[in-house]
Amino acid sequence: PGPYDYVLFSLEDCYGPDCGWAAYAYINSWDSYYVAEYYGYPGVLLHELGHNFNLAHSGLNGAQYADHTCTMGNPHFSDDGFQCFNPAKNFQLNWYDDAEITEDPRTQGYTNTLTLVGIDEYPDRGDSPVTVRLETGGGADYFVGFNRASATGPNRMNDEGDNQVTIVQVNGGSGESYSQSFLKAKLSSGQSYAITNYAGTGKTVTITALSIDTTTTPGTAVVYISDGLVPAPPSPPPTPAPVTPAPTIASCPGAQEMMEVQIQTDNFASETTWTLTDKCGSNGVILSGGPYGNANAPFSSNVCANDGQYEFQINDSYGDGICCGYGTGSYLVKFGTAVKASGGEFTSVEKTTFGTCGSTPPPTTGSTPPPVAPPTAPPTNGSTPPPTNGSTPPPTAPPTAPPTPVPTAPPTVPPTPVPTVPPTAPPTPVPTAPPTNPPTAQPTAPPTAPVTPAPTTGGGAVAQEAIFDSSYGVP
Repeated sequence: PGPYDYVLFSLEDCYGPDCGWAAYAYINSWDSYYVAEYYGYPGVLLHELGHNFNLAHSGLNGAQYADHTCTMGNPHFSDDGFQCFNPAKNFQLNWYDDAEITEDPRTQGYTNTLTLVGIDEYPDRGDSPVTVRLETGGGADYFVGFNRASATGPNRMNDEGDNQVTIVQVNGGSGESYSQSFLKAKLSSGQSYAITNYAGTGKTVTITALSIDTTTTPGTAVVYISDGLVPAPPSPPPTPAPVTPAPTIASCPGAQEMMEVQIQTDNFASETTWTLTDKCGSNGVILSGGPYGNANAPFSSNVCANDGQYEFQINDSYGDGICCGYGTGSYLVKFGTAVKASGGEFTSVEKTTFGTCGSTPPPTTGSTPPPVAPPTAPPTNGSTPPPTNGSTPPPTAPPTAPPTPVPTAPPTVPPTPVPTVPPTAPPTPVPTAPPTNPPTAQPTAPPTAPVTPAPTTGGGAVAQEAIFDSSYGVP
């Protein structure tokens, strides 16, 4: 490659019967090749460079590409690609050699408690490891890491297993050479993964996530590994999530109540916007929010409002809502103490209308006091004749009009229908096989026809085709 360590080739298009791939690279070599626009996707570039770095794919349950905690599974099909490698790939790269440790659970009575820090916060790790290798003696070793996905770190667009302990096994090479890896488990706090007959010893080695704390910097995961011959320590109670109080309104004037909107963003906070509209009179939008800058974070807005009819509308620009494909976002709308709208699973738009307009307050309860009769003047002669009738007749109509009856059903605006097609086109579909023809050797003289873009030589390097599952592209 001349003065360069790595060279990227951008191809106008793929021609022939074996197209459908997005990119490919030569294993443990210097060159990678990209069809059409795929050279512009950082996630695809990092995936192919991983092959140049001698990394194999990352899979799940026998599927070659299905580990979505790692960019060597499916990369991101977008202009951003903030996702790291899994613990096995990190160990092989040796970029974090000062934060890697090796344990051997084959030892009789093995037990150890480790505090792990994620690659996402590697500079803040202190003495904590980021990758733990568990030796098996046969090359198919296990690797344990904390898949930290902070709001601003390099792993913040991770597709799967955010802030969980991940366990990965390689097919061979002890994590030191080219080998397919497979995701075995994702553990939340209190969960365990058991490996029976570990390395043929007949023992069951159990990996337990005792606790996970993401409220500190760096976030940590305390992991207990044991062969079962020593009792496990008790799990500490979970750390309560921090509560972000909503801005407080001391009191609302008159008959007004506080209207409050609470939003918990998902992994893609910039896609979320919302409005709260007064449907009575001409007040229009009284509250709005988004797009947001912090992923997986709480937000709250409030205003004093009269009793009436309101419409809450929440939008997701990508069309996958705020729960639960990419994070667990949610929304909540309260009027006073009553919850008026809530949710998180929708597509592009969700609307909720609540309350009514123009209600008349009921008449004041109680009774009218009897009138006080004026004093009677003394008679001028004899006596005052009796009244011509017994009593004052009752009024012909009640003194006040009865209240307007409550409507039998609220005038709810129908929700926006779910779109019948996804908002954006998916990337290139997955091909059924890699390119069958190896690249032609480079000619010694300028060719008269277009040169096949990949050399067959190069230190024994082998082409590794990138066949991607488009359903895991990032919105």
